Amino acid sequence: MTAPKVKTLKSQGSRFYVHPDDPTRSVPGVTSVLNMAPKGFLKWWAAKVVAQSAVKHIDILVPMAEADPEGAVDWLKRAPDRDVKDAADQGSGAHGLFEKMLLGQKLGPYVERLEPFVRNFEDLLSHLDVNRVVRTEDTVWSDTHSYAGSFDYLLEIEGILAWVDGKTTRSGVHKDAAYQLAAYSHADYIIDEETGDSLTLPQTDQGFVFHVRPDFWAVHHVPIGDDVFEGFLALREWFKHDRFTDLDIVGKPVLKGSVTA
Repeated sequence: MTAPKVKTLKSQGSRFYVHPDDPTRSVPGVTSVLNMAPKGFLKWWAAKVVAQSAVKHIDILVPMAEADPEGAVDWLKRAPDRDVKDAADQGSGAHGLFEKMLLGQKLGPYVERLEPFVRNFEDLLSHLDVNRVVRTEDTVWSDTHSYAGSFDYLLEIEGILAWVDGKTTRSGVHKDAAYQLAAYSHADYIIDEETGDSLTLPQTDQGFVFHVRPDFWAVHHVPIGDDVFEGFLALREWFKHDRFTDLDIVGKPVLKGSVTA
């Protein structure tokens, strides 16, 4: 995930971007909006991570459970959080190196576990003609639809201007990548990270995902036209309803009772 340079804040578990020209204006981030999409597969993933953690650390878990059963349960249920943090740290490190490689900068020292990512990204670039790096890790802003987001790359690839997202996820490339890039391409302007100025948003309907793992790389073409953007706007509307609509959906009980022995 790209780390935003425009000021952000957290509220109700979501990220909001603060406009550099007006600190009273904040809008939800693209990633937070995408979290409105159903992700039923996550419960199976979480269950698997907990089970794997128990098996891998059985020698630690058994004495822990004997001494502190509640603590053991708490440690196990936090396994998915630990897994996410580890993947996020690895992804952030890899993204920083990818940007330097695109810009032709020296990488400098980096942790050994990122070497396979560097090797595969280097091979990816050797098979792809990146003519020009237009912008990297900037923020787009939409006044029209009230959202903002930090994108990875805007590149000219073999003569085609395209929004590009770099992913290092184990689970692959999912359809929310299309919603994500569609949101970037349909924003109103780019905010320059150095000056805070509003810049004209280049017009292109091309999107790509560079998926890089330790053992392979792949380039996916991603549709980001108006029809895909409509899907993102539906999620944006649900975000507004979920976060800001003050509905007492579940009212007070109209009947209440108790039977005791």
